[in-house]
Amino acid sequence: MAWYTADDNDLGDGCNDGHTDSSDQYDSINSRKNDQNSNVKRRSFLKLAGVATSGVVGANIARTATAETTDHGITFDRVVDAVDDLGLDPSAGSPIDSTLDSALESGTLVEFPPGEYLVSTSGIRVDDLDRFGIRGTGSNRNDVRFVPKQGLKTRVIDTGTGAGTFLIENVSFDETDDPDTQMSVKTATTGNPVIKSVEWLGRTPEASSRTGGDFYGETIAGHVLDEDAVATYENVVIGLDAPAYPAEYPNGTMFFRIGPSHDGEVVMRNCHVEGRNSSGTRFTADNIGVCTIENCYFSDNQNASIRFGAGTHPTKKSVVRNCTVEITADANEPAEAVRVGGRGGQAGALIEGCEITYAKDSQRGVIAAPNFGEHGAFTVRNCVVRNEGSGTPTIAAYDVATSNNTVRVENSSFSGSGGGFWADSRPDSVIQDSCMDVPNGSVSGFETVSCSFSGCETPSGSSDSTDDTTDNTDDSADNTDDGSQSDLPNTVSIHGTGTATKYTFTVSDTVKGINSSIEDWDDITDNQTVTAWVTSQSHVDEFAYSGEITEFAYLEGGPVEITRNGESVTTDEFGSDNAGPSAAMTVTNKTGLTVDLSAAASTDSDGEIVAYRWNFPETTASGRTVSHTFASPGTYTISLTVEDDAGATATTETDVSVGYRNSLKIQGSGEPAEYSFEVSDGLDPVEKTIEDWDSVSETGATGWVTTASHVDEFTFGGELTNFEFLSGQADVYVNGKQVDPTTDATSPSELKIQGAGEPTEYSFEVSDTLTPVEKTIEDWDSVSETGATGWVTTSSHVDTFTYTGELTNFEFLSGRAAVYIDGKQVDPTN
Repeated sequence: MAWYTADDNDLGDGCNDGHTDSSDQYDSINSRKNDQNSNVKRRSFLKLAGVATSGVVGANIARTATAETTDHGITFDRVVDAVDDLGLDPSAGSPIDSTLDSALESGTLVEFPPGEYLVSTSGIRVDDLDRFGIRGTGSNRNDVRFVPKQGLKTRVIDTGTGAGTFLIENVSFDETDDPDTQMSVKTATTGNPVIKSVEWLGRTPEASSRTGGDFYGETIAGHVLDEDAVATYENVVIGLDAPAYPAEYPNGTMFFRIGPSHDGEVVMRNCHVEGRNSSGTRFTADNIGVCTIENCYFSDNQNASIRFGAGTHPTKKSVVRNCTVEITADANEPAEAVRVGGRGGQAGALIEGCEITYAKDSQRGVIAAPNFGEHGAFTVRNCVVRNEGSGTPTIAAYDVATSNNTVRVENSSFSGSGGGFWADSRPDSVIQDSCMDVPNGSVSGFETVSCSFSGCETPSGSSDSTDDTTDNTDDSADNTDDGSQSDLPNTVSIHGTGTATKYTFTVSDTVKGINSSIEDWDDITDNQTVTAWVTSQSHVDEFAYSGEITEFAYLEGGPVEITRNGESVTTDEFGSDNAGPSAAMTVTNKTGLTVDLSAAASTDSDGEIVAYRWNFPETTASGRTVSHTFASPGTYTISLTVEDDAGATATTETDVSVGYRNSLKIQGSGEPAEYSFEVSDGLDPVEKTIEDWDSVSETGATGWVTTASHVDEFTFGGELTNFEFLSGQADVYVNGKQVDPTTDATSPSELKIQGAGEPTEYSFEVSDTLTPVEKTIEDWDSVSETGATGWVTTSSHVDTFTYTGELTNFEFLSGRAAVYIDGKQVDPTN
């Protein structure tokens, strides 16, 4: 890692955003794209032991960095606090560059507490690193701001010719209100990075001087160098607080630029790109790389809001899915809402499920494939477009040299006073099963099949999938409203009643979530079917919809309270009058590898349950109660489906651990030691560790260890209820952890509850003291001196505690999760 200057070879420098592309400036990148042996001399900061070494970055490092952690699939060897460990100034009084440069090592995640951090140099090169990251720890992305010295043009983070996997999360880059200040990042990678909940604030400058090296031609520059790698950009936001400075074409700054060396996949999800003075995205590549742009919002960007190419990847094609693009009459030089780009006749790009409103006159097209660059075949499917731009074609597919150039339009709706549809010299192009209410536009080059020409669906309004505040949450990416209900006439609210409840309903037309009430685990399919959870009495989900609610059913738990347009209703008013059953299973007993299960807690509020179907990994069973014996110890998923007398079903599942046993090891310390102990369940000696003088019963043992290499080992069920040394002393290990079993002053144990993909509420108590592990506990978790009640909601959600004494009680109040004690998975409910 090293400082660099603005005249280094760079992805965006010299890239004109017009009709032609030059790849000359990429020659050195292409020649080095597989060479990851950088000649930059890196400084050592944190060694593999995870210790923050004060001699490297100065006396500000005060304590040891935390141990290994895994976030977003990236395993970091250590986590470093930017303030406590590195001594960085959170008040923007002193620059952070030099210290951060030293700290960013492979395997290191640097966490920034809320504050402003001053950047004063041209940036940090990290192209020889893997598994590194920076993350803000505030409650939203604007709590941690990187602010530049006035007039600075910087790549805050620069991956050069390609870093490995990395994380940038929950931070903001402030370009200020200064036309001479720019903050950019470069994210070229050979790995699978995650850039999540990141916002650019302030006003992006024009890049008219970029050919002279002063400015960067894009805010984010990068590509994926490995065809199997995926870079994910989620909830990345720009333009909420201010537009970019005006710029005349081609002098603007693109927001997201992926260039010719791209071989893998870029996923851009739940992003908001507004008011840019050049393209919102520009994915054009000579190589095989593809992009996926989904659930994103684009508004009034110059040139093309979405510019992308199909790619020639062996297994993937580029797609724009479920996005909203809005171009108003006041937009400056907007060109297209979507431009199908690429080079060399790339074919197969897909535009699907998008809503576009366009009001700018005399532009190239709302959806366009220009005649430069040989933009090949593409498909438009399930889209709703309103074009009010006089003289602007709705779809313009220009003549190109490549032979694979057919344009297909399927199941889409077009309206407005704008122009029509062109696909001249593109044989076999077709518009099928669509509606075209565009009276001022003609159709040329397309065959029309099963189309109508009036009463077409229009865009439902902004479906901006990010919030319009500084919140850094996932913002309910799937079809959520910003709280205004858009133009959907009805609302329905689902109120929890204290029992975690999974429900589903379907509407005859369109449904959208209202942002403030929708969580990650809630889902909307095809804009019509909702599957969601309410988990507590104060939990409310809200939706706006058109048409009628045709079905409502409980998948787990229930009932809930339902309010429609402000009035209380029952499920009887939604299509079928059958409320459906609720499935629940209980583990009634476990012995060794055998588990006894009951479905007696399953209910049907308006009928009776007539069938119970159990699914085990290797077999099935039926009946209200069942007993099953597994072949070997482990954790297994069991599902239960119940059916009521009207044919409705509900399913639940849980993980059950069987056959786990504790280990006990007594290791000599150099002097003969006689021990005696008892356990509460079965005791078995480990073969070849027990001598003739040792006496072992079903629940206890008395024995000797005589030298430092002498070890006696046992496995047992239940608890170690009594242990004493009759003479001498030895080291004692329970489940691999050294303890002093003769006193109550044992070292603390670690308890970790990890989500399994569904919202899960747990409760437990310990016999002595309980301490939550910092940063793993949320506001909704309740922790006392000897117990806790809390939630884990997703598979990556982990709550961690340390405790002394014993875990005396543990239960799941709803759902199931994986539980670990001192790193070993257990079933604490047994």
